[in-house]
Amino acid sequence: MKTKNSLTIIGVFNILMSLVMAFGIKDMIPTMLNTDIQEVARMVEVMHYGLFPAIFTIGLICVLCRNESVETAKKILLGYIIGTSILMIMFFTGQRVIRYGDIIL
Repeated sequence: MKTKNSLTIIGVFNILMSLVMAFGIKDMIPTMLNTDIQEVARMVEVMHYGLFPAIFTIGLICVLCRNESVETAKKILLGYIIGTSILMIMFFTGQRVIRYGDIIL
């Protein structure tokens, strides 16, 4: 697949996901959570509002850099792959490492 197509697909996906995070999170919280505690729901909402600009920025970088040279596009894709891999590793294996007071998340 051409790097231009890859950057376009990843960029559009990230922009769409960020918009869902910004504008659809309140409607999705009841289906995402297994609890009725309002503090937990608010925490999830605030975390998604915090992720929105970061994911939106990543999407814009990918979309706006799709016409760059092949070498630059490959470096952007490699950075995206490395960053996403680290994020997934932390989500799925490193959650016991994160501590908040006496509570292990």
